[in-house]
Amino acid sequence: MVNVLRGDIIRKLPNGYVKGKPLSQFEAISFREQAVSGINYYIKVSAGSDRYIHVKIHRNRNHVAKVMDVQIGKTLADPIAAF
Repeated sequence: MVNVLRGDIIRKLPNGYVKGKPLSQFEAISFREQAVSGINYYIKVSAGSDRYIHVKIHRNRNHVAKVMDVQIGKTLADPIAAF
């Protein structure tokens, strides 16, 4: 899901986040789910150079996925929590 929505995730990142250090890696490391009117996925993504982001993706009942939010400045040890 992260690879399919990569462009949408990058557009949600703050201006300049990618310019300083290109995304040498873009890989989902772990995730959790929250059942709502559909499913919210909270995904830890490795962005390379020891950088991690958390991504919230909502998949509705018709299985259409949309990037809802992105958090930067995360570490590998940070827990994935709802946001």
